[in-house]
Amino acid sequence: MSQQIFNFDEAATQLGLGRNTLFKKLRELNILNKENIPYRCYVDGGYFKTQQSYWVHPKTKEQRLAIKPLITLRGMGWVDTKLSEQA
Repeated sequence: MSQQIFNFDEAATQLGLGRNTLFKKLRELNILNKENIPYRCYVDGGYFKTQQSYWVHPKTKEQRLAIKPLITLRGMGWVDTKLSEQA
């Protein structure tokens, strides 16, 4: 069974926030690090996932790692609760 996953644009819209505001609030709650990546305990808890991809820097031609944070369906409810508690 596949689990529904949301990117931060989708999640922010459903939570009634802007994407950058959602990132900021989750950093303030120490759920995301300064690069907007969820801490391992929250990934292990099933609230978030990360998607890794590689890209090539246009000037240096070095391969770089990009990590995209995603929120699970379970995480959406949990984040909504955390944001409500913060308000």
